[in-house]
Amino acid sequence: MPRTWRLVDRQSGRVLVDRVVLADRFFTRLLGWQFRRLPAGEGLLLVPCRSIHTCFMRGAIDVVFLGDGGEVLSVRRHLRPWRAAAGPRGTRAILEVPAGEAPGREGDRLHLTPPSDAPAVPLPPTADFLF
Repeated sequence: MPRTWRLVDRQSGRVLVDRVVLADRFFTRLLGWQFRRLPAGEGLLLVPCRSIHTCFMRGAIDVVFLGDGGEVLSVRRHLRPWRAAAGPRGTRAILEVPAGEAPGREGDRLHLTPPSDAPAVPLPPTADFLF
């Protein structure tokens, strides 16, 4: 099963993030992007997750808090290193992208699709609310 996905706007079908790494295990969520730069055009989806920290990060990030059905609950832009952010009530996942690249606005509905070169497979149960 691929560990990378595409993040798509459910209404328009437009690809918002071409490469999303799914962090749905303890160590992938724990490490996140610590000690390295977040590549441009890439995101990290932490599932399940309600809050994050940016300790040991090398630069600012944009943070998108997602609820049921992939609804964007809140967007926090340019979160600098050594900060913390908690999602609003109902947060089920958090998407981290490079600063200035946050996709969507509050109320948008996003979902994950396999990359075009990968076979269609179901998401892991931890992230199936985004499919």
